[in-house]
Amino acid sequence: MSDPRFEYGPLPNWRGGTKQILNGTEYIVLENTNQFTPGVSPHQVDLDIEVKRPVIFDTMTRFIVEGCFESKENQDDAVWAKCLEAEYANVAVCPNWWETLVRNMALFHGTYEVKCHDEPFYAPSYLNTCLYWLMDPSIRKLLCAEECHPGNAVPTKKEGWNFDAESDWHKYAKHIFTGNNIKFNWAPLFFFPFYQGSNFVYDEVPPRAVPINLVGKLTARFTFKDDFTSIFNKKAGNTKSYRFNLTKFDVAVEEARLNIGEEKRLYSLNKKNVLCFNGVTKICKPENIPSGVFVHTCRFTGVAFPESIFIFAMPRTVTGGTNKYQSILAKGPYFSPHRIEQVRIEFGGKEFSNTEPNFGTIGNDAMDIKSLFDHIKNGPFGLFTNPEIITRANVSNGFKNTDFPHVYLSLIPSGNRTRLVPLLNDGSAINKNDDLTITLKFSVDAVADGMVYFFYLCYTDVNMTLDLKTKKFESPYLFK
Repeated sequence: MSDPRFEYGPLPNWRGGTKQILNGTEYIVLENTNQFTPGVSPHQVDLDIEVKRPVIFDTMTRFIVEGCFESKENQDDAVWAKCLEAEYANVAVCPNWWETLVRNMALFHGTYEVKCHDEPFYAPSYLNTCLYWLMDPSIRKLLCAEECHPGNAVPTKKEGWNFDAESDWHKYAKHIFTGNNIKFNWAPLFFFPFYQGSNFVYDEVPPRAVPINLVGKLTARFTFKDDFTSIFNKKAGNTKSYRFNLTKFDVAVEEARLNIGEEKRLYSLNKKNVLCFNGVTKICKPENIPSGVFVHTCRFTGVAFPESIFIFAMPRTVTGGTNKYQSILAKGPYFSPHRIEQVRIEFGGKEFSNTEPNFGTIGNDAMDIKSLFDHIKNGPFGLFTNPEIITRANVSNGFKNTDFPHVYLSLIPSGNRTRLVPLLNDGSAINKNDDLTITLKFSVDAVADGMVYFFYLCYTDVNMTLDLKTKKFESPYLFK
């Protein structure tokens, strides 16, 4: 029998500098020349990424946002002044406020959009708020490093976002109502190539570098809501005006200095060479469901069978971009009650269960335990989750008693390279794209008035490919 205490290894051999791939990196801030009008939406900001070397997309390549929160008395001669901490008792800023101001974010390579998601305007910010809430603290600590980062603007307990002293909102307000500008680095969730994989840099496969020097300039385009005041909820009787004054929006990149020989080998343009990038693909359909309905069916046409399904409800004003934080209770819930008690899916007309309870049953003790397991082991969108949030009490009835009620169905019985197979099928049904139908059965309360339900399909393996010969980016799940 061997004993490692008596096994002696060789001398370390790290003196192979001529053979290593990465020789070093350079940190560069590509400054935006746009001029921002104080307190006014910039409507659209284009950030060009044009560099001389491949770019590494992990902790250093980020967007840089700077600005301040300001208030003004309701008087003709009043002037805008930067908010101080005491203002927390008079106004609350909505969770994940920065992304809530964004109408859409897109990446362009030349004139065509590099797209790995299919979802409506405005929806990502609301989904991301929930994901920041669910996220493992170690991920959020690195992704949202600054205490003022909007990803840290989420409640830690039910109804914690309120005007009370030392509430979750007050604790966060201390970092944004400072009387000074705030500044944070931002890598939007699942926005290729800035956020690759499901868990940023914590996945087994690290973010892949992109040879932007070879394929040409990339442009990140952000369109914003016209109303920059929609993120505030003023306490009753408060007549002040509030705004966020954006002063700076840049992009920083980490260029890679590669071994010349290795760079030629990796990024040869003279032969077929397709690079694959791990990441999340989201396909979403918003459905306006009439009030009083007890059953509703949503249909996705010609899609690959997903790894998971994620469903939540919001007021219909969300999809039109007119939703205001002032119109809801500051203390939550952030998502609207979904009132779902059963989800049934079919793929290509084939069912997956003919008994109840099953994996689509909401509010059953056994299925709540399954939901607990799935949120921990196969988290939504592949995310590593926070054990303080994923508790037996919280998962009950589709997270009904939390600020983020939702339904999550994991469809991978043995890891993300597998899928549930329909009844009386040998597995061939999931080998090609087909129609997916999701039927919801609601409780006796039925659907509330003015609700839109977001149905998300999720894939977490490869979300983008780059053909170096044609210099074209393409999603393996979209436009097929």
